[in-house]
Amino acid sequence: MIPEIDLFTAIEMMRNLSKQEKEFSVSYMSYSIDKNQSKGLVTVNRALLRKASKKTDNRYADHMLNIYDVDNDRYIRCWQPLIMHFNGMKTILQ
Repeated sequence: MIPEIDLFTAIEMMRNLSKQEKEFSVSYMSYSIDKNQSKGLVTVNRALLRKASKKTDNRYADHMLNIYDVDNDRYIRCWQPLIMHFNGMKTILQ
């Protein structure tokens, strides 16, 4: 059985690891609200969180994470509730 972790505990751990410049893995379901479509599960093996977006730049900023994908040298965003795994643990909403 895969270990589970509360989603918001996982996000807090991601923030703490990123402050220490320690990478983590994360998987999430992609979703574009503008296109109303998903490209399925996305896995980032070596990730760091970036600074949160301002609400003036992204009205959904409170519900999203900005991630730096170390392996592919790219910046991505994901919806917090769509995070599926963190460092091999299944995330759950309680």
